[in-house]
Amino acid sequence: MERKIIRFKDKNVDYEASMLNVTMKTNALLSTMLDVLIDIHCEGKSDDYRLSYVKEIVENLTDNNERESRELIES
Repeated sequence: MERKIIRFKDKNVDYEASMLNVTMKTNALLSTMLDVLIDIHCEGKSDDYRLSYVKEIVENLTDNNERESRELIES
């Protein structure tokens, strides 16, 4: 499979590598933000509460991902 090389600001750029790099940086930032949110929300609360809060977040993210996947398929 041939790599897609694009021209950007007078430089040759590997499109797939660039997109992967941006995606990885975005995921790392979102992960850090989620960790901070959980820490702030669960400060001073029990480990059981923290676990249930994280479980609720994961369930919501899973539901949203499934819904968006269905909408993408249906469109």
